Amino acid sequence: MVGSGTQLAATQPTLAAPAPTPSRPSPAGAPANAVPAVAPHAAVLAATPRPAAQAAVVPTGQLAPPAPIGAEPTAAAVAAATPVAAAAPASAAAPAAEPATTGLPPLGPDARTRIPAPSRVVAFGDLHGDITALRSALLAGGLIDLHGRWVGGNTVVVQTGDQIDRGDADREVLDLLEYVDAFAREAGGALYALNGNHEVMNARGYMRYVTRAGFSGFRDVPGIDIQDEALADVSSRKRARVAAFRPGGPYARMLARRNVIMIVGDSVFVHGGILPQYATIADELNKQTRAWLRGQLAEAPSALLAADGPLWSRDFSEGAVNCELLAHTLARMSVARMVVGHTTQDAGINAACDGRVWRLDVGMSEHYGGPVQVLEIANGNVRVLRGERWTGATG
Repeated sequence: MVGSGTQLAATQPTLAAPAPTPSRPSPAGAPANAVPAVAPHAAVLAATPRPAAQAAVVPTGQLAPPAPIGAEPTAAAVAAATPVAAAAPASAAAPAAEPATTGLPPLGPDARTRIPAPSRVVAFGDLHGDITALRSALLAGGLIDLHGRWVGGNTVVVQTGDQIDRGDADREVLDLLEYVDAFAREAGGALYALNGNHEVMNARGYMRYVTRAGFSGFRDVPGIDIQDEALADVSSRKRARVAAFRPGGPYARMLARRNVIMIVGDSVFVHGGILPQYATIADELNKQTRAWLRGQLAEAPSALLAADGPLWSRDFSEGAVNCELLAHTLARMSVARMVVGHTTQDAGINAACDGRVWRLDVGMSEHYGGPVQVLEIANGNVRVLRGERWTGATG
């Protein structure tokens, strides 16, 4: 059921302390800062023409305007969906650091809820299973060079959720985010991908927005048991993906190291939006979400499903924004601004309430056909960087 929207479910059991996760080794033989090719699933940032990141508009050709959200599910619909199959048994859990031969990227440490301000932050919104959109955003932010090497230095990158659904390359997008983070950390930077409502929907077995390729791409994921009796009622076409994303599964464990809410310096990042009643639960929500995704809690925290919760709220991204309400949230969280995705912006990345909320979801994926834009926060200044959609050309 949808939660009350005021606090985490009071009936949640005590959280088990997550096991520490070793730092990731670089793939053998890879250059120190090159994002590796992980065929066939973690797509390569191969030789790619890199448009210079800049504040001025870069011509992008004739792009279709973002499609209306239309079929976007409601929180109530997701909460009422058929319950996901039981969490994977503990015996099926893979080690925290996956060897390169498993086909899964090695996972890094759990993200902290709050980190100090870096010299530069780059953020971008919904990707929806489009590996080209991810490459294009990294290029627009000046984070990789045309050979796919990390050149972002100590830049901290935040992706605000909805990496999956609607597109065909869900697994490639998730894996590539992990590898980019690994090489960014070697240079003193990091990439933090947040969980959005679509990540949570998949962990709950709600896969209405998955494409045919989105299902088939998970058939050879190591560490899943598609013969598990708990999956008996799941169609054979969907079984591998359900097994990968159900709590305790390999991709649920990947999502478990990510945050729902994250504060970087004086900016708070979240997929949907944070109303004042959720402003004090960020750390606990992240912890409980982590425990649920690892199969340590039977149910998802109610705040993840609430219609006004951090993953579903559109209060600060459409219509007339209540700036006083926003100010209450920011004051409670001791931050200067909120950065959100979730709601497609026809006007591109934009701000409301005198720059106190920035809206990132420009419909950058192929599904929506929007422009390539990322947000940069550097030395107290905020600006939009515009780029081109990667075409696959090599020169």
